[in-house]
Amino acid sequence: MRYKNKLQDFNNRKIIQKKNDELKRVNKEYFSKHTEN
Repeated sequence: MRYKNKLQDFNNRKIIQKKNDELKRVNKEYFSKHTEN
């Protein structure tokens, strides 16, 4: 049971990390597009 929770936690963190990376990338693109002038 504890092992399963750990695994779940690990997967959740990976997903969150991935989403964070995507958000950063999208923000970067957005800001570079809108601050060029």
